[in-house]
Amino acid sequence: MKPATVKTLIQPRSTLRAFVREAAASHELLTFLVLREFLVKYKQTKLGFAWAVVKPVVLTAVMVLSFGELLRGDMSRAAYASQVVVSVVPFLVFSQTLSSGVASLAGNAGLISKVYFPRVLLPLTAACVALVDSLIAALLALFVALAVGATLGPNVLFLVLSALLASACAVGLALLLGGLAVRYRDVNFALPFFVQALYFGSPVGFPIERLSVGAQQLMALNPLTGAVDLARHAVGTGTPDAGRVLYAVAFGVVALACGVVHFAKVEARIVDHL
Repeated sequence: MKPATVKTLIQPRSTLRAFVREAAASHELLTFLVLREFLVKYKQTKLGFAWAVVKPVVLTAVMVLSFGELLRGDMSRAAYASQVVVSVVPFLVFSQTLSSGVASLAGNAGLISKVYFPRVLLPLTAACVALVDSLIAALLALFVALAVGATLGPNVLFLVLSALLASACAVGLALLLGGLAVRYRDVNFALPFFVQALYFGSPVGFPIERLSVGAQQLMALNPLTGAVDLARHAVGTGTPDAGRVLYAVAFGVVALACGVVHFAKVEARIVDHL
């Protein structure tokens, strides 16, 4: 007597809830992908994880040495340096998450075409790697702030919140643009200009209060402004502007929601364009 034949039928997900449930159930695979990305990223490098420190150091040094006298106003050079080094952290989280997240699909074309797994894990891997790098950069920022005489207290939590806020905004945009980048490669060319424009359009190197009211309102449309405002208040005293922070939070929530919905619709067709 022949053994019974078991047939497995794989069907496409029919609901958004199933998409989210499948992604959540793949947390072990996400952990593996994050570890693999770290090994590949820092493989055969002399400095290793120290490269996570180089970017904030270079950006801070350029800003302080080149534009410090023009932008710091009545702040001392030491206070200005401490403000800049913490402000750089959310920008690095955002730029690395967005750039790596958008490129993650095309960069893993061989894996996607051979094995099935939730494709959304690739942009999420980029976000996790960026957050770990930002942890190293944040520790450096706090060390620099202490070295120049800044006061640290409970406001240090603002730096953590700013990194998470920047990551949420970037993940949402990466999910929206990732599927488009596979089909329209122009996105990959336009993305660096977009990230650079957001950098110059955010108050990384100066207090936003120095601008006119109209300029402040215009700059507040940049979601990074709220995240940077949080980071700037991580050293010293005071509280960030609630309106700018709430706008950034709303932007992050909407971007994440729209990104998940869009990615769930295009995920099945991604492999056809690789």
